[in-house]
Amino acid sequence: MKNEKMTRPDLYKKLQAELKTIYQIEKDLNNGKIEEKEDHEDNRDPLEITLYKEVKIGLSWVGPADGYKLKYYKNELQSAVYYWQDWGTYGEIELSDKEASTIESYYLYGDPPIILNQEQIN
Repeated sequence: MKNEKMTRPDLYKKLQAELKTIYQIEKDLNNGKIEEKEDHEDNRDPLEITLYKEVKIGLSWVGPADGYKLKYYKNELQSAVYYWQDWGTYGEIELSDKEASTIESYYLYGDPPIILNQEQIN
């Protein structure tokens, strides 16, 4: 099976369908048609709710802005991106594991758990 990336328009259609269902369930709850969201046939209970922490390393913020975003789960680096933005434009590119580790070591001095327990570093 070929692993194809979903296009933004296709993904947006799926999001709109999901939101339409949620709005209908909320409407049915509010007008007394159902007592709990679980009573609705289209309700989808989440299979997981996962908390990730993200460390944003901003290198510039006066047009254009760029930097890195490192995503952690249980203080372990999961993924990282380089981002670039300017007025009305935003883009990011995923880093390889090696690139992500390099950025983590270079900017977080090899000790991300200390950084992850702080609110902001200046």
